[in-house]
Amino acid sequence: LSSLKVDIAQMKETDTTLNASISSLKEDMAHMKQATDTTLNASLSSLKVDMAQMKQTATTLKSSLSSLKTNLAQYNQNLQNLPGKWSPGSYCIFASGSCPTGFTRHEGHMLAISTYASTSNYIKVANFGDSKIRCHGTCGRWPKWFGEIYIVTCCK
Repeated sequence: LSSLKVDIAQMKETDTTLNASISSLKEDMAHMKQATDTTLNASLSSLKVDMAQMKQTATTLKSSLSSLKTNLAQYNQNLQNLPGKWSPGSYCIFASGSCPTGFTRHEGHMLAISTYASTSNYIKVANFGDSKIRCHGTCGRWPKWFGEIYIVTCCK
């Protein structure tokens, strides 16, 4: 009987130890759950903040993209007016060398134009690309026939 009492006492002690271990494990699990919940809530809050920032960034990028599209359309429109790009329509420009693509060269002149005098008040020598105004021969050589005009254009 005494051996039985010892066994019962040991079982009670083991039961007390097991109950203490179970209580300790339950407390540890409760602490772990609380720590995990706190970490998950903090992570969720951080993700919500990040998502709000991403939405704001997306809105800003959409606005910037819209502005860039508007600017690009304006640049494309202005591109037609850049040097070397010619507006639609029919017109002529003074020639200076070969004509741009799409233009045809035209030349004309008036020679031996009668002027009042051959001085620089009446004939001012000038070049406009391939076009020019000048004296007919040597200025003053021919009475009353003093000037010449050469006009060279590119037309489309």
